[in-house]
Amino acid sequence: MKKVFFAFASILCVFGTVGCSKGLNPEEKSGDKYFVEESKVYRYETPQEFLDFVEATYYLDQIEEAGIILGLLSSGDILRMANKLFFENVTGGHISRLCVERHNFLYRTVDGQGNPITLSGALVLPLSADGKLTHQLDDITLSSPWYMDQDECPTVKGNLVMYRALYNEAVIIPDTQGLGTTYGVYKAPFVEWPQLARQTIDCELAALELMETLNVSLAKGYQTKGMAMSKGAPVMMTVQKMLENTEPAAVRDLIRMRSNYCATGPYDTYGMFTDLEVWNAQKEKLWALLLLINSAYYGHPDVFRDYKLSDFYSDEFNSVKVSDGKGGEYTLADKMSDKLGVSSKDFTKYGLDAAEKIVNPRFFAEDGGFNESDPLVAAFFKILKDNDAAKGWSPKCKLLMEHSMNDDVASYKYSSQSYSNLRMDERGLVNSNVTQHTYYSWDHSTVSAFAIIRMVLLENPAEESFIDLLDVESLLNSLMEKLFG
Repeated sequence: MKKVFFAFASILCVFGTVGCSKGLNPEEKSGDKYFVEESKVYRYETPQEFLDFVEATYYLDQIEEAGIILGLLSSGDILRMANKLFFENVTGGHISRLCVERHNFLYRTVDGQGNPITLSGALVLPLSADGKLTHQLDDITLSSPWYMDQDECPTVKGNLVMYRALYNEAVIIPDTQGLGTTYGVYKAPFVEWPQLARQTIDCELAALELMETLNVSLAKGYQTKGMAMSKGAPVMMTVQKMLENTEPAAVRDLIRMRSNYCATGPYDTYGMFTDLEVWNAQKEKLWALLLLINSAYYGHPDVFRDYKLSDFYSDEFNSVKVSDGKGGEYTLADKMSDKLGVSSKDFTKYGLDAAEKIVNPRFFAEDGGFNESDPLVAAFFKILKDNDAAKGWSPKCKLLMEHSMNDDVASYKYSSQSYSNLRMDERGLVNSNVTQHTYYSWDHSTVSAFAIIRMVLLENPAEESFIDLLDVESLLNSLMEKLFG
């Protein structure tokens, strides 16, 4: 079976760290506690403007040698079909339904150590037939970013989740710390689930305050639908974990999480990091080790104050220097931290074809396991264990997990274990709120592509029936009938 490959899928993966830090207390002060200011407003007043923003400028140029799904449709065909059907229906007397405003805004939150920080996010709102903001919305879509590039921030470029404004919903997506308005200011904690979850929650609280200033209200029974894929999925899972277990009632009452859809996510960071067999079988993904190590190092300066980043890596790895294109040089670890990207070519070129050649030998015990008696290794592994998104809680609202047995980035083995942990509650009873859908042959990028389509096409991705890819056109037509009558 041929597969669909997205160029962006090569940077969608793995792992995370950091303990849950407490956010700002909304009960301390009302008003602009979270929301700081609106930095810019973008209005898309025609269907084509919006389609260009969420698809042509973001997705079609990301499709790399798109294969054929089930011999019928390529990924490009599916996206173009969706846009064609949207366009035909909205131009048939419903143009306003595809016109939206994107509000870039700044909000207050905290970093991994609980220090105050100001970050950026995007709020997408539908416009009414008269070109004004819709004054009452039904629900909220909250998503966590899966990108690692400044050019792909929701405050810079669109993504298909923003289509969900068509459901008369507010769509809220934060920029990752170190991207957006903080690009070049901070090292991005790309894979620190609790820290990113804390900032995602605060971003929604700020967006709610912004909506109030815009005179946009929510229906009496509004709820929040969480959804994300790849490295965004553990963040959204941790958002749900925090909302149901540690957030104050005032926050829970504002956000009202109804359901959560998490696809292709790496939830168990310790299990995945310590599985050397998987790493060495998928040599093209070895660069992800840097992503995990660097995020832990920069996310926990208090823990690693006596260490340098180079202490995590082997002498062989540290000796490799690559040009920065400006007459200077980077180590591969620094190149990753400065968001310039590290590819499999960077490793194969220098013979770095095994985890043991990248990670400091102090990590390994003589018996072939890991030396957890070493203080650096012990501290690092504790962070990984504490970072487990599926550990120590039992979901109270609907959670759907999707994964492929053939996932070549986030191992199915650990996603399945995470599902099993969540499926059984603390009393040993089955938790019916948790379900899993397994694909059997497709890889990480293909299932991630299907996840995006699911997030766009189903009103509630965590609760509605699975997409039948054998009948995509019928599904899209059904959606159009639902949206436009």
